[in-house]
Amino acid sequence: MKKSLPPEALREVGTRLEQAHKLFQKRYPGDSDNRQPVHVVYGGAHLFRSGTARKLGALAIQSLDEYAPDFAVFAKAFGLPGSDRLPISSDTTAAVAQAMDKDPDAARRENHPAWFAHTLVSPSARETSARAGRGLPYRF
Repeated sequence: MKKSLPPEALREVGTRLEQAHKLFQKRYPGDSDNRQPVHVVYGGAHLFRSGTARKLGALAIQSLDEYAPDFAVFAKAFGLPGSDRLPISSDTTAAVAQAMDKDPDAARRENHPAWFAHTLVSPSARETSARAGRGLPYRF
């Protein structure tokens, strides 16, 4: 006994499933792609405490400080657009970072990928953003 369907039957089933899927998507479009979670933490509700988000945020910043010592390393590791134009030496990177700290709006206009990476990685940029009441940028 043959245990597979003939190609004609598969095409018919595939067409019907595709139509049903399109109808379902039209009726239930789902969440917008504009804002999606960066990551999900799995664990039971019994593990969640009032300080859980703050603790995970501190661990994330600690990881950034350890594995992305400057914005250029971070941008290159993630392949951000324009990261190929970022400085390689730590001295040059430090000079560019100082210029971005001095005038972040100009840095954003002139080299958005460098500014974005610097804002995420640099402790001084994170502090400036927090004092100004702005969150970190989450999309280009």
